[in-house]
Amino acid sequence: MFASAGLPAPQFSDDAFKKVSHVVVPELDDEELGQVVDQLPVVQTVLNAAPRLRLVARNLFSLDLLCKLISDGDSAVQLSAISTQAELFERYWAKRIDSHELRDEMTGVLKRLIEQMVDQQALQVVPDGWSRQVKDALFSAE
Repeated sequence: MFASAGLPAPQFSDDAFKKVSHVVVPELDDEELGQVVDQLPVVQTVLNAAPRLRLVARNLFSLDLLCKLISDGDSAVQLSAISTQAELFERYWAKRIDSHELRDEMTGVLKRLIEQMVDQQALQVVPDGWSRQVKDALFSAE
């Protein structure tokens, strides 16, 4: 969602948000997911080992998390138990945040950032109180 004068093309908008400028990113269809696995055979290997992940991987956010876990060294066997977007996110969080030596500091900063977003009712806020070390750790964790 963003400030804008016009609405995106109908295939990228949702009638539920008629009064708010936004862009809807639809899930990948069979052909698009096929293009992904053609270019990234390791993703196909994981999806073959975890067929329930195929539906989750249609969401671009989830596909990105899956690719990052694969690039971090997670194998098809390790990922085969995952069947939901929440489980995928939890695996990613455990690998990138919970296992980090600054996990408590990172979690505290993220909590304050979310509280600030809620208080200001804004998705874009200026964070405060980040040490350089925590900032670097958060950005490297993506």
